[in-house]
Amino acid sequence: WTAKAGDEATVAFEGTGVVLYGNWVKDGGKAAVSLDGKPAVPFDSYFFYSGQEHRDMNLWHVYGLPAGTHTLKITVSGEKRPEATDARVYLTGIGVFKTEAKKSAVTKFSFE
Repeated sequence: WTAKAGDEATVAFEGTGVVLYGNWVKDGGKAAVSLDGKPAVPFDSYFFYSGQEHRDMNLWHVYGLPAGTHTLKITVSGEKRPEATDARVYLTGIGVFKTEAKKSAVTKFSFE
């Protein structure tokens, strides 16, 4: 996607949880995620253990949000680990969770 410091991706979703998917790769860099305008949480997308890279991985997630519309903002820092070959952040999608109230005393949770 990008390695340029300050580049942003913003997405609104309706649900009670979200997963941000992307790639863990040798040219992976650092970014930060903010939900609903709260302070950003950093993450690092570098991975090259034993020559392996992973695509479409869970980069960040949150569950247990109040039902409703939320805004997720990802901001690229342009920074990287010394061993990373670049500072690129690759985003591949999101997964949205919509939980419902329990339907019975036996069920722990329900998904829409």
